[in-house]
Amino acid sequence: MNKSQKSSDISSDFDEHNVFSDEEYEISPQKKRSVRSATKQNKNNSTRITRHSSQNKEKNDEKHESEAQDKEETKKTSTRYSRHESMQNSLFIEKWADINGVNKALFETIDEVNEKSEWPLSYLEEEVYDVDLSELDIFLKAIPSLKVYIGAHEPSKLHNFEPFSFYSLSKTYPLKTGYIIHTGFPIWGLDWCPGCLKGKQYLAISGHPDYETHSILLSTSKPKNSVIQIWSFIPGPNDKLTNQPLLEIFIFHFFGSVWDLKWCPLISKIDGKLGFLASIFSDGCARIFSIPLPNKIDKTLYMKLEKVKLSLKIYNTKCTCLCWISPNRIAVGASNGQICIFDLEKKNPNIPITSFFCHSAYIRNIISCSPSYPDLLISSAYDCTVKITDIRDPLGDMAFIQRQRAMNFIVQWWDKLSCIILSDNICGLRFTFFDTLQSSNHIISLDGTVWAAAISPVHPFIAVVGADGTTTIVNFIKKTFSKLRQPLSIRKIYQLSINYEDMSYLLVENFKPEKYQKVKSSPVIFPPEIGITVVSWNPTEKYGGWLASGSASGILRVEDLSF
Repeated sequence: MNKSQKSSDISSDFDEHNVFSDEEYEISPQKKRSVRSATKQNKNNSTRITRHSSQNKEKNDEKHESEAQDKEETKKTSTRYSRHESMQNSLFIEKWADINGVNKALFETIDEVNEKSEWPLSYLEEEVYDVDLSELDIFLKAIPSLKVYIGAHEPSKLHNFEPFSFYSLSKTYPLKTGYIIHTGFPIWGLDWCPGCLKGKQYLAISGHPDYETHSILLSTSKPKNSVIQIWSFIPGPNDKLTNQPLLEIFIFHFFGSVWDLKWCPLISKIDGKLGFLASIFSDGCARIFSIPLPNKIDKTLYMKLEKVKLSLKIYNTKCTCLCWISPNRIAVGASNGQICIFDLEKKNPNIPITSFFCHSAYIRNIISCSPSYPDLLISSAYDCTVKITDIRDPLGDMAFIQRQRAMNFIVQWWDKLSCIILSDNICGLRFTFFDTLQSSNHIISLDGTVWAAAISPVHPFIAVVGADGTTTIVNFIKKTFSKLRQPLSIRKIYQLSINYEDMSYLLVENFKPEKYQKVKSSPVIFPPEIGITVVSWNPTEKYGGWLASGSASGILRVEDLSF
């Protein structure tokens, strides 16, 4: 650098702050002092200006950041409420069960995902065989009949239900379409088969082998003979539930009680196969087996389940719950708080690809956030916690939902609004959105413990069943986002009660729509026989109004609520 360039650079630096060098101006010492004081003052002023400008800049940055956050929150809120309004307009929620205006976008997304999946063909072997009729007769003779009073007003009419017999609701209530079925055992598992094969809807049910008490945590006795039943329902005119049901498949096994069962979400496209069924048995094992498609007309196919190739076990613990992550992956929860992920496409699918401890106690529920978040699992356990885990990094940070003192018996995921349905102090339900996990809103309260809840992918009604013998549906959108403070959003479908004098049951229905009210009565211990234990909506678009619910007394009720 030459001298001229250097001096020009220095002078420009001085000129920037109005400071002059002594070499350029020869002045008296007094003037020098005044110049120095002025220079010092200018520096202080410039420092103040710089600080002030930096403070203004920070304030402006904070202001812009807050404005951006406000815009983002406004956008989220407007998007959410626009989705709610569009659902209100498309689902006709002012009518109680009109679900004709269904948004098909969700089903198109699910179909696209399922089309890319393939069935694990190596495990489609026939695993159910012919059953010994003499052994079956001994089991069937032990099933008692039921006495049920049906009617809206006194005196109700008494009906004797033999095992596997049914009664049409239209005989007593002309405007209703549905059936009451005596299955012969306490029902604890219930799930609709996806799709419509041969024009039929198939429903799988399972439960205890008898009416005795069976412990979940302890193996108090050896596994007993038990069954899994597959019932078929043929839609009538206008897709109504008017044709008589049929017990299509009677699967006999020696694995004890069936605590839960889930159909594979992929619709079967293989001849002679109805689908894959995953079940949790009381011997602590989860089994996945294929179900054949019945060929007999108006006859029940009796089969026996002996050895299952896909038998999933977790070392030194018992399997307690399961959920399908995809058509080829399944998550299994255990009694020691462990979760294992199994991949059915691997050479040895009985070995988990991922295993981690998520809770410190018995896992009660596990559910996948598919299809929006297929890598996220929501689980609840007897340690009163609900956690969200990313299976891609299960040892990373977990999201905790607001903890309560009571256990969460219910965990459901509704992909339509990305919200989670949870228990609220055992006797109620609450929901929380995915982006606000630490705050929740109340939905409904029952007089007894909430045993199960079901959410439909085609309409905004939540079905809730409990120990008080009631089956209730709640219009989730209308209850939560209505402009009215207490809209008519709750409808009790029926209530079951028992008379111990003659061991008869009473079905009461035709309740009026209700507003939400806090339960003011004291806690009541209800008879275990009247508890409605499971409930399930039909997942198909055409028959999304079909609701199936099962009780501890063995009464199965399937009703079409879309009239």
